[in-house]
Amino acid sequence: MSSTARYLKISVPVFPNEVEYYEPVSVPVSITNISPGTILIDSIELELQTDAGMVNWFKQTSCGHRVDSGDVHDEIVSFASPPELKENTCTFKVLVRFREANGVAVGNEVAELAEQNSYIINRISSSKFGQLFISLKQAADDDLADSFAVMARRAGFDPYMAKDDPQPGTDLWAKIENALKASKAAIIIWTSRTQMGPGVQREIELCKTLGVPLVLLIDEGVEIPEAYSASVEYQNFKRSNPATAFSKVLTTRRQVLLAP
Repeated sequence: MSSTARYLKISVPVFPNEVEYYEPVSVPVSITNISPGTILIDSIELELQTDAGMVNWFKQTSCGHRVDSGDVHDEIVSFASPPELKENTCTFKVLVRFREANGVAVGNEVAELAEQNSYIINRISSSKFGQLFISLKQAADDDLADSFAVMARRAGFDPYMAKDDPQPGTDLWAKIENALKASKAAIIIWTSRTQMGPGVQREIELCKTLGVPLVLLIDEGVEIPEAYSASVEYQNFKRSNPATAFSKVLTTRRQVLLAP
């Protein structure tokens, strides 16, 4: 076949595509070999849409199936919908990697995209896990905190940030202490800018006094703060694309709260 001809017809049949975050979703992929020869399907990969400015999310499934000319192979790509995926309508692409098989000879791996994108519909989790206190350097790290808060709501948490809870006439630290007492954990977003003010360090000390679990999210290349116990595991993130690390933290907090 010429370099511009297609070997495959790739489609996604109708399927139950509305899910809550963290619920399993099974995407059916139908692959028809429209070439005159036999092909070996190596893998199927989905590229799913995330929030603006974030790297898209990928899910790959290995296959290893032989498909003769004119035959159809159906595969299911399964995953639990993570909170970094776009809310409501989330489009995705389907890529199939395969090789031509001519007798005993097998060609180099090539890939084709489905001609049409498909979509799933992501809904906020109906499970409720309580409040998460988000500690950050304002306003330098507002963008990170806002992104985490969006993902936390999707995961079934109630994110709390002092900046979003104005209480004129109330003592600031009394307000923060009350919010910490009502929280299941405190998420500490620590970047190179955090040490420019004492607020986050003071919130860490308050958590220790009140017995509120601490979860440290630290920008790559930044030293761990002295106030944070070295014996407690932390999570690095990349400021350019923090969603994967944020998702890991939220998944872990859900698992902790779901544990018997």
